[in-house]
Amino acid sequence: MLKKMLSSLAKNPWRSYALSIGAEYIDGGFTSSDRIIVHQKDHFIVISIGTNQRGNSGYRYTRFRCSYTSNQSPYFSIRTKRFHFGLIKYFFKKKTDQLPIQKLYDISTLKEELFPILFEDEKFCTFLTALGPFKFLSEKDDGELGPVFLRHEHQLCLELEGEIEEDKMLSAGIGIVFATVDILKNNGLMRQEKSTVIY
Repeated sequence: MLKKMLSSLAKNPWRSYALSIGAEYIDGGFTSSDRIIVHQKDHFIVISIGTNQRGNSGYRYTRFRCSYTSNQSPYFSIRTKRFHFGLIKYFFKKKTDQLPIQKLYDISTLKEELFPILFEDEKFCTFLTALGPFKFLSEKDDGELGPVFLRHEHQLCLELEGEIEEDKMLSAGIGIVFATVDILKNNGLMRQEKSTVIY
């Protein structure tokens, strides 16, 4: 029995990863994506697989979503620049402080003060540089087919290219989302009330 269970875990890296970190694993069956739900105090992250369809082609990505409430619209968008992505780890290993962070990522924020708040946080930057090609943003809604957001509800959404199965990359994704939650909380940009969004 134990051998059968271990064999099943080995064939399903998400199930075994969720078990290893004490998270909830939900089998999506044939109709939807499997999910991992990770809790930290009043917030949770839902990890799932999505598809971006463009014409006759598309690509798969691993998505980390965390809803929150705020009346200050702390929206931002950060994504890796294709040309520079291969150089990111090199520059950070060399500790080259002369290279502006904007050269490594495409960044936009509605509030100028949000930029230093994020990029001066050591934990945030550590997780950022551990990610593969990604798009990370704070947004108002989850798209036309996503959940309904009330007036003060928003979400953090991280998309990593491909179906990520490696523990290290999944942990980095979870880490940067919860690090952002802590930053927003510590700077008064997040309300204490829980979001009602259901993914």
